[in-house]
Amino acid sequence: MFLKSIYLTLIMASMAEYTMGCSMTEDQLDECFYNSMFFGSKDAIVPGNDAELDQHCSIIREGSKCIKNYADTCLEQNSFPQKVVQLMYTNIGHHMDNRCNKPSERTEFLENIQCFLPKEKMDPLHVCSDKLTKFVELTSQMNKDEPHLPFICCGFQEYRHCIVSNTEKICTVGHSQFWDEIFDEMSMEAITYACSNYETYEKCHKNLYPEGLAKITAIMEATDPAVWHHGFKTPVKFFLDMIRKFY
Repeated sequence: MFLKSIYLTLIMASMAEYTMGCSMTEDQLDECFYNSMFFGSKDAIVPGNDAELDQHCSIIREGSKCIKNYADTCLEQNSFPQKVVQLMYTNIGHHMDNRCNKPSERTEFLENIQCFLPKEKMDPLHVCSDKLTKFVELTSQMNKDEPHLPFICCGFQEYRHCIVSNTEKICTVGHSQFWDEIFDEMSMEAITYACSNYETYEKCHKNLYPEGLAKITAIMEATDPAVWHHGFKTPVKFFLDMIRKFY
């Protein structure tokens, strides 16, 4: 889930590829993102005990290190985009250290994850992530004079609402509040900085231009996977395409 903070950072930063010393392909980066995802990866471990939580933490940390390697070697050195991504990784690392190493937070995480077992119960949450990827794809296809930032900001808010509301259906209100608080912890600063009038689900439904809101709503309400088909594991390829175009 925390990967959603990285995704917002990539949107708001004017990232440029830095090929010197870069040995990773976009396909490898896509795989790294997939391995780091919880919502959006059907291969993710849903830990039911301490040993499985250790596996969960190890896989996400390895995926995150891989992504950081891309940021360090494939983005322009000492650029603002690189510094923002590295700062975000510091925050994510702190969050994961708490989740994985602090006994009270390990216990809280395990308690809030049990209701996702068996892991097939998470399928609606993976659909939420697929729809987010579709929003990023659509943003990357916009023209420069179109309101791409408001659209993707509200796409993210729809994703967040999708995760929280479906968690409430699968589990309870208390469990959904747990994930809502994690969204706040990991991404609120980035959202406030980048999204201004579109920093909540309610503000999006009030302020987003009508055509954009209609497009997002149609995808969110769709039940046919063909509507949100995108052909990739994660949104990262579309984020890079979008940033090349707009920044």
